[in-house]
Amino acid sequence: MKTVAPGKRTNIIKAQHGWHHTCERDAMFKETSDFQSKHTSTLCPFGCGESDYRWHFLRCDKSPIAAEVTRELSKLKAMFKRYKVQREMQSILLQRIKATLQRQRLTPMQLHDSTDPVLQAALDEQDVLGWDQFLLGRQSKRWEEVQQKEYSRLASQLPKNSKLPAHYKATVFSKMLIQESTYIALNRWQVHNEVAHTAITAKEYIRDRDKAKKKIQKLLAESRPDHIAFTRQIPVTTESLLSQPLDRMRDWIATWTATKAYLAPSLITTYTTT
Repeated sequence: MKTVAPGKRTNIIKAQHGWHHTCERDAMFKETSDFQSKHTSTLCPFGCGESDYRWHFLRCDKSPIAAEVTRELSKLKAMFKRYKVQREMQSILLQRIKATLQRQRLTPMQLHDSTDPVLQAALDEQDVLGWDQFLLGRQSKRWEEVQQKEYSRLASQLPKNSKLPAHYKATVFSKMLIQESTYIALNRWQVHNEVAHTAITAKEYIRDRDKAKKKIQKLLAESRPDHIAFTRQIPVTTESLLSQPLDRMRDWIATWTATKAYLAPSLITTYTTT
């Protein structure tokens, strides 16, 4: 059974959320391992009553982010659209990830007889590897094989002497799939830590996070200069920004507010956008 090589997974994951600067990925694996080996009686900080066992943060239904699965998947959907991901594979990945995050029972899935057997093999392999592991970057190599066949199909439909866009490569798709799926896991891990290591309750955290989301929506709705300082801060989707941990939302609000203050003299001009 082939999976994306650990070295490649690490290189991709290091770029997520500045992990290569903060060593948060190492901390995530080390701390959850410590909880499991030394603190098996530690309770979940979200107040669900369960032990804070390894990877529990991915599935806890009391997590402040637990009800936001659709929003969490928005960046992954945007990536699928940009890289022309094979449609049936899109459906399978979204269904399996959503079920995993919502603690639904996963049962073997037999695809239609007309389905590419490589896609069935990819699904079967990932079911064995585990979908928690998928969100942590351990993904079957067969997903890449399915997408390579899709790009070959698209290329065969092009006019003579035409080529697919440069980013339509199975290796690039594989990298982006790991990047966007681990993005979901890291967001949940950071929310877990913000509640576990601060002197606030999960209820207070949810309240403060809701306030931050409303603030972000208000700021994005305001008129502003069509300036690169703003456009660089606008997320791929608003939903992807609103699914982030509280501290990251606060950082974004602070940066946006500072940019707005710095460009204040320009706010009286007529070239505004909404």
